[in-house]
Amino acid sequence: GASGPAWRLRLRDLYEKAVRKSQLAFEAWNQKAMFQEERQQRRQVTLERRLERMSSRAMAREDRLARRHLRHSASMDILQQKVCRLLRRWRRWQRRQTQKEEALRQRQAAKAK
Repeated sequence: GASGPAWRLRLRDLYEKAVRKSQLAFEAWNQKAMFQEERQQRRQVTLERRLERMSSRAMAREDRLARRHLRHSASMDILQQKVCRLLRRWRRWQRRQTQKEEALRQRQAAKAK
């Protein structure tokens, strides 16, 4: 009969050890799961940040291109205005020249009479 309680004690000891082991295993698993979740969240955040950076870069590039286009079209407008002004002046000058020549011809015609 003396071996009975000892056997029972041994069994209880084994059981408690097993329980403790399973608790530790569960805690370790839980910890691992939490770490994985944290890592996943961090990855998500970095991905989101990267996307934001990329989209802001793209938007900045679009802005730059739009500004460049505006500058270019503005300079083209200025060039066009300059050309138009020059053409107008040149036409005016030509008109004056023909008027002068006409007046000279008329004077010469009057002298000849």
